[in-house]
Amino acid sequence: MNETYLEKVKMLENDREQTIAYNSKGSIVIKAGPGSGKTNVLTLKMAKLLKEKIKFPRKVACITFSNEATKEIKERVQQLIDYDKNNSFIGTIHSFCLSQILKPYVKLFEYGINKDFKIISKEDKAKWIDEIKENLSISPDMLSITEIDKERTYMIEGDSQVSIEIFDIALRVAKAFEQRLLENNMVDFISMVKIATEMIQNEPYLRKCLEAKFPYILIDEYQDLGKPLHEMVLTLIQKTNIKIVVVGDPNQTIYGFNGAIPAYLLELENIEKFESVELKNNYRSHQKILDISSNTMNLPAGFFNAKKLVKKAPEINLIKLKGDHIAQYQYIADEIIPTCLEKGIEYSKIAILIRAKNKVKDCQKILEQNGIPHYVMVFDFNRGKFIRFLEDSAAWILNNRKIYFKDLFNEWITFKYDTAPSSKIVNEERIFLYLTLINSKEHISNLVEWVKYIFINLDLKKNIVSSSRHIDDTKDLRAFVKFITENKEKLDIEKFSNLGVQGDTVSLLTMHSSKGLEYEVVIMPAMEEGTFPFYRVKESEMEEEKRIFFVSLTRAESICYFLMSKSLSGYRKEPSRFIKDIDFTSIKEE
Repeated sequence: MNETYLEKVKMLENDREQTIAYNSKGSIVIKAGPGSGKTNVLTLKMAKLLKEKIKFPRKVACITFSNEATKEIKERVQQLIDYDKNNSFIGTIHSFCLSQILKPYVKLFEYGINKDFKIISKEDKAKWIDEIKENLSISPDMLSITEIDKERTYMIEGDSQVSIEIFDIALRVAKAFEQRLLENNMVDFISMVKIATEMIQNEPYLRKCLEAKFPYILIDEYQDLGKPLHEMVLTLIQKTNIKIVVVGDPNQTIYGFNGAIPAYLLELENIEKFESVELKNNYRSHQKILDISSNTMNLPAGFFNAKKLVKKAPEINLIKLKGDHIAQYQYIADEIIPTCLEKGIEYSKIAILIRAKNKVKDCQKILEQNGIPHYVMVFDFNRGKFIRFLEDSAAWILNNRKIYFKDLFNEWITFKYDTAPSSKIVNEERIFLYLTLINSKEHISNLVEWVKYIFINLDLKKNIVSSSRHIDDTKDLRAFVKFITENKEKLDIEKFSNLGVQGDTVSLLTMHSSKGLEYEVVIMPAMEEGTFPFYRVKESEMEEEKRIFFVSLTRAESICYFLMSKSLSGYRKEPSRFIKDIDFTSIKEE
């Protein structure tokens, strides 16, 4: 038995709630506060099920929020047990619905699409929506695709009692778009989940098949996954014997623009079949950080309990500056980061969290001008598993990182085959991949040409883009190709091979992107009322803004810096409502 697994299970004994979650035998809602070890509990739970309960051909399913989470959970489970992909599914909700429901079963029923359905491209989707808006006499600038997609996630019947505010204009476009998808035998990332859910709601045979295959379904970040999945879970818990393990935190629901609502997670707690446990012990932050965070969410002081021994005294600092946001970024470069270094804090322990994605480049420019090593964690594409494979392949060719061919080869086999191929095919594939990568060295002087060579010679159109198993990777790959084509003057294969390697650098990222990460020092500029929260935010959206602040603050172990401008565009500014009542360690005015 794996020693790491046994050690981690032993450590659970120090946390009563984690132990309850790990040992639970039925369906359970695990409400997991920030830094509470929820991924550790989830992966230990999955490892326990795979070791003790579930044997092939039955499987455990673990549904994740993103490709990044999928990769992390797979890696953690592999560290705990001898992981066999044949008796588990770990992937996003889109991947689950496509590979486990639509592809095998849609041909048996009538849901508007047949077995040869296609996935609409991002470009065609945007074009269709523009045409629909024109046909409905709706101004092109009036509705965003995000607003329409949010409305579409609400357009599903079911058992949930959570009330939803309907946006009528978006609803009209949403209905017309979904009808057009069906007419063209197409789906997108929203409709594939909705159709899969409707099939589960209405088809007893499908429910029996899923029950036979998946005795347990684990779901990570439930609060961010929206109504279609919630209705799926409500049906499965009421009409099957599948045990469902849900992990999430209503206070960390920050994807409302995608249709996420914290009440969905809370609704599950009232269902008799669900046990419930709340993880309140925090293994990241100083108690002062936790108490400020609790106050933000109107929770009592001490609601979260700091379990980590933090050596440095906590600091919550406010800096008020005369200049604009650029001046704040300059102050970070001139004063805050050097001060951190003087205290012995490494660059990699420092994060700058920006509320608006379009402001990240402004801060990046200042850091570059001041020679501060930094890692921008905001890309125009998602670094999914296949793009990581390309990064590692480039690193192996250049020999600039510790990458082993056997690991690349194992990834390649996983991409290409559903089940383990014969030894003959394995040997042929090994030689094929090795020669392809070696021969690609002729193109390393030009990243676009190198990617093109890999794309053609590995036949990625057949093996990735046209494969229903790799729907998330297809989306990532298209965005990546567009990005490197548009930035071919700035990017070379050396930079690309180190894209995911942070090293000892300051992290520069959005508040949304910071979720799940932790740092010794967190720096938040632009903390004026009217900037964060933005002055145009509706009152109904203010709770989510508060949760975004809560998530950002709880990334910090012990030190926080808030920066604000005393005036902007000639108008006097006040501190954000989220920080105005904080008992600061220091307030500095420049």
